[in-house]
Order: sequence, then structure tokens, then C-alpha cells
Amino acid sequence: MYAMVVNQRALNGTYLTCYHTQGAQVVHATATNITGPYSLADVALPPETNNPHAIRLSTGEYLLFHMNDNNPELPLPRCTGAGDNGGCTNQRNGSTTPCGDVGRGTIGVASAKSAAGPWNVSYPLCAFSAIPNIANPSAVVLPNDEIMLAFRYNPGDPGEALLIAKAPSYRGPYTVLNPKLPTVGDQKRGTEDPFLYRSERGFHLLVHEYNGTQREWPYGDGRMIPGGHLFSPDGAEWHGSSYPAYTNQVEFANGTSILLN
Repeated sequence: MYAMVVNQRALNGTYLTCYHTQGAQVVHATATNITGPYSLADVALPPETNNPHAIRLSTGEYLLFHMNDNNPELPLPRCTGAGDNGGCTNQRNGSTTPCGDVGRGTIGVASAKSAAGPWNVSYPLCAFSAIPNIANPSAVVLPNDEIMLAFRYNPGDPGEALLIAKAPSYRGPYTVLNPKLPTVGDQKRGTEDPFLYRSERGFHLLVHEYNGTQREWPYGDGRMIPGGHLFSPDGAEWHGSSYPAYTNQVEFANGTSILLN
């Protein structure tokens, strides 16, 4: 049996922005073949949650990093305390120390013994409460179940950038390994949506970049180069490739192609 977690959008059809939707949630689907078809099994994380990234520890425990999308009716209360080893819990799990409001651009992590749950949510990760507009978490498991976490934040110039953090446990405490990752290609508009993975040669990031080489190509234009690649030998020192990892052009098995905006 194969399992995946995905975002389910627009449950009530109400859009908050052009791409975020009120009522978004993370769902768990299963299939007997890795290529599908997948069937909805259950809701892993209720609204307002999105941008899931699932990994598994050596103990067999599943982790589900995710983010909040600022639902005005958010069912999670103000985060008021730090949990074990620097993590953060909300009032449902008990708390003592203030760590900031739950709101747009906040990363959480859920844990479970099975991909079917139930999931125990630690939200938000208090270690990042001072970093503006964090989102898009992606993680890899290191030896001894240490965690390396990539995420997006907004430093102001460019509008979006990436950081890498490391922790001895998924609960934290997290330490940022670098002040800001380099840009990729000739982009000047920002980088987001990292996918972090590891190979025999080191660490890699596939990212969504906004290419500023041709300013007459607006956001969403098919001629933009949206896919960037960064690589690092140790997770701290990163290098951006000048070549796109992918473009907006999708090739189909029948030989046709399409530019997606």
C-alpha cells in the first residue's frame, strides 16, 4: 500500500487571495500502485492547513511539516508555550511561555505512528517566531533523526528568500545555518517553495524562482523560468545553478506540449 498527503483546496469555494483558499486542509490518500490511482482515505490535518511535507524517522514515526494560511476562523488558539526540547504547543496540549500569535506564514509539524494518524500537532514552531512570513517547509532526516529544514521567508529585498535550519529533533531547538541562501540564475524577484533532498554528493534544493532577466515577462508568463536548483556539500554553504531545473513547458507522452502560466 502506498500513501501520500496532499492539499485539498476551496472546500467552501471562498478565496482569500488568488492562490490561497479558505478551508484548505491536508488529506491522506492511498493506492496499491505508486502511480495511482489514489483514493481519499481521511483528513490528516483540518483547516486551515496546507503545504504538507511528509518524512519518516528511523523509529518509524511519521512527521508532517505544514503551514497555516491565516483562516479568520482558525481552530488553533494563540500559541502560549514551548514544548519539549524547544518545540511549541498550543493551549490544547498545555503551555506556559508566550511565543507569538498563530497567523499567516507559520510552520507547524505533526507526528504520528501511522500515515493514517492520528496526528499530534506542534504549532507553531516557536523557534521561527521572529522571522517574518515563514512558509513552505521541506525537511530531510539526518543521522540520529536530526532534522534539516528548508523554508521561505520575506526579508524585503528580494521579496522572498530561503533559509536552512537544523535541529537535534523535529521538536527543536532549530538553528539557522546561514543568513540567506544565494539566488538562482539571474532572478531578482525572489525564491520560494523549496524541495530539500539529499544525494551521495550532498544536499539539493529544487525551488520556484521568479526570473527577472526579462522584465517584460510578467508573473505567470510561460516564458518565465520558474525552476531553480541549489546545491550544498554540508547544508550550510549553498551554490545556485545558472541553469533552470525545469520550465513552464510540459511535455506529454503523445508528443504534444503546453506552456503553463
